[in-house]
Amino acid sequence: MEDSSSTMATSYRLRSSSNMICPTAASKAMTTTTVLHPPLESFTLFPKLPIELRIIVWVLALPRSRRIKMSGQVIKIQNDSGVHSRSRSLEQLRLKIKTPSVSMLGTCQESRQVALQYYSPQLGARLNGNPINIDYETNVIIMDGLCYFNAVKPLYNFNGVIDHAAVEKELVHFKDKVRNLVLVGNLLMGGKTLAFVAEMKNLETLTLPQELPESCANDLHRIWGERNKRIVQEEEKARNGEKSAVCNIRPIPEIIWKRGLPQISW
Repeated sequence: MEDSSSTMATSYRLRSSSNMICPTAASKAMTTTTVLHPPLESFTLFPKLPIELRIIVWVLALPRSRRIKMSGQVIKIQNDSGVHSRSRSLEQLRLKIKTPSVSMLGTCQESRQVALQYYSPQLGARLNGNPINIDYETNVIIMDGLCYFNAVKPLYNFNGVIDHAAVEKELVHFKDKVRNLVLVGNLLMGGKTLAFVAEMKNLETLTLPQELPESCANDLHRIWGERNKRIVQEEEKARNGEKSAVCNIRPIPEIIWKRGLPQISW
């Protein structure tokens, strides 16, 4: 009787060679293999792997290019009588986030430890103490209206007044970490939007549903250029006016349009 490693090797050879034979032959080969060697219910060899290899497997299994859509919803805050008021003073915009969950966080303790090194909890102050896990380096942030995140700050949560210092700290961290941003909906490239985007220090790509007016694109490039100029000046000031061949000038982000990110549902 063949051992497990032999079965795995046979299965691998069949899969590797299936691209070189016709679909009918490949189907028959796979059917025969399934009959002779039924698929395992679990990967029994995995616990026997060295921890270094298991960690590599977990890292390779992490989701990449995960999409995180941010929008807003109006909620009503109860008054003292416990009745929802129609007064706008007791309404507020709350950040709403829609994204697939990171399954590795709940697979086992080992996978969770690996996943948390990449997907750390974020935005807990804005989400009523229920943070989401974000990997800013690989995830795509889709924003449907900056006012939901920037201009309108949450006033209350279910436990009382929100810590505005924590909310502001989250905003600074968010702007510093986002790499890939998509702006959708009726969001116009006005002054507030330009300022918000320009403050994203490590932004690499900005994707829009339609092409920017030339004036807006020029404004963005001007703002990014001025930002880099300030970085050089601040570093020279820190070195007492001495110029250096190496400085932390950030590359100008790439502006792409709808066709540049076809997997987004517009």
